[in-house]
Amino acid sequence: MIPPKRRPYFCDAIGGKEFTFPDTGPELSAMLQSLASTARTFPDWHLDNDGKPALPVRLTVLEYVPDRVVQIGFACGGVDGVLSVCPDPETGFALVSAEVAGVTVFEAYMDRPYEEYELYPSKDETAQTDEGPGRMSKKRWWVSLSADAWPVLRVLTASGRFNARVPDR
Repeated sequence: MIPPKRRPYFCDAIGGKEFTFPDTGPELSAMLQSLASTARTFPDWHLDNDGKPALPVRLTVLEYVPDRVVQIGFACGGVDGVLSVCPDPETGFALVSAEVAGVTVFEAYMDRPYEEYELYPSKDETAQTDEGPGRMSKKRWWVSLSADAWPVLRVLTASGRFNARVPDR
């Protein structure tokens, strides 16, 4: 993967501090802990289904090593996979990947410039002041990804957006 043109940026909403590379380590560590906690607390998600009933998704934390990695298993409609998030010490972003049957099917860089998280594909050229093509809510209750930025998602959505969410949130 080739990192985005922009620099990673993390905002600590509580303390009002801003972090950029190479000082993103503590924020990346907090991000991993938050993702593991969310998957444990809200294991049942829904995947939008282009106007049809949402598809249920079940999450399971497979591994969480503080400061190093969180791996979350997912199951939806007979498809099982693993979502992995780990710090990238060379860029200061979090690296996100999804595997199905041992094959990587999705990759992204992630940061948290303000309250929401943002995701970017390899070689992304989004300006530093613009929102990324992928977003996750500040409480990690929904994720929305552009099928234009990640063409692999086009088979999963006719709307151009891949959306997953915790029901009733």
